[in-house]
Amino acid sequence: MAGKAAKKSIAKKLKSAKKAVAKKAVAKKAVAKTSVAKKTIAKKASDSKTAQTELKKLLVKAEKRAAKAGEKASADTKALKKAASNKTSAAKKDAAAVVKAVKKDATAMVKTVKKDAAAVVADAKKATPVRSPRPRAANPTTPSSALTVIALRARARAAGVVGYSRMRKDDLLASLNSK
Repeated sequence: MAGKAAKKSIAKKLKSAKKAVAKKAVAKKAVAKTSVAKKTIAKKASDSKTAQTELKKLLVKAEKRAAKAGEKASADTKALKKAASNKTSAAKKDAAAVVKAVKKDATAMVKTVKKDAAAVVADAKKATPVRSPRPRAANPTTPSSALTVIALRARARAAGVVGYSRMRKDDLLASLNSK
């Protein structure tokens, strides 16, 4: 049994040795990885710094280009505004001339229309005779049934008939004919 125990102890020792060797290899790899990582980090940091400086340079260039473009655009806008103001003033002058001509034509037309209207009125006065007033129909002297009750009452009042306001048409006619 001692042989078995010895074999086990040797196997244990081998296992522990393997583990130790594996740990050392892992530690070496870790150390190697950290140094590589440090190198890559340093390289990336330097790359990022160079990238940042390049970005700053590009940004400055872009700002300069934008400033130049802005100056050029403002100069262009000033030139366009000046040209537009010249065109508008010319257009205003043309419009004023057109308005003046239209007013002149309109006053001339008004004068001719007034003359024509006066001539038409004069011709119309000569051509149509003045209407004589229509003679009024004379009130019949004798009251008749053609008159209304209101007209008969008015005649009765003028004639001085007593109680005319309560009389009927036949009574009014009879009292007016008797007087």
